[in-house]
Formats: sequence, C-alpha cells, structure tokens
Amino acid sequence: MKLARWWILALVLIVCGAFLYHNNIGREDIEKPLTADGFHIRDAHDMHEEGNNLFVVSQKTLYRFNREGDFICQITQPEEIQVAGYLVDAVKEQLIVLGNVNDIYYYTFDGKLLLKKKLKRIDK
Repeated sequence: MKLARWWILALVLIVCGAFLYHNNIGREDIEKPLTADGFHIRDAHDMHEEGNNLFVVSQKTLYRFNREGDFICQITQPEEIQVAGYLVDAVKEQLIVLGNVNDIYYYTFDGKLLLKKKLKRIDK
C-alpha cells in the first residue's frame, strides 16, 4: 500500500507538470536578465510565481528569484539532482522536486533539503 502511494504521488507530479502546471509567466515577462551569483541564467523554463517568489529551472537546476528578477537562492545542486519537474506547496512553503528517475526531494523555499524519498520499482 505504501508503494502504491509513492507511485500515485509520482503520477500526480507528472500529470500536474504536463497539464495543470502551465502558467502565464514567460521569460519575456521579466524585465531584467536573470543572474545567479554572476552566472547568467539562460534557457530558463518551468517558471512558477508564488507570492513574491519566482521559481525557475535552468540547466536542470531550480533557482528562486523575487518578482523583480533579483536572485535569492539556488534550491537544488546539479551534482545531487537533475530537476525533471517540481510543484510548489504554498501552504507549507515547500518545493516537491522530481528528478534522477525515481527520486523525490522536498525543499524549503530557502533551499534546505527536508526529505529525500526513493520510489521503489514495481516489476511485473
């Protein structure tokens, strides 16, 4: 039963990412270039606005900016996780990040890793 819950969570993440998670924020909506610690953020995608926060994926890394485009923090580390998708839990101020095939990571908005779960594989 526990395994089924994790597969359902993974499915929900994928479905939400594919169908429900499209918002109206585009790269052209941000007035100034996005930079993180002097590094220019290119090919930014999967943008999500939550309150005064703007979450952006670039080169499989998740970043947090304010609405004006000022860098706040880097959420994920590329050597730890390659971001495939993410959801924002505004109530808990957490990010649920899917990556590395069957790993789910929970982060605070400040980039602190709270929990890492590995989905078990179901063999038929």
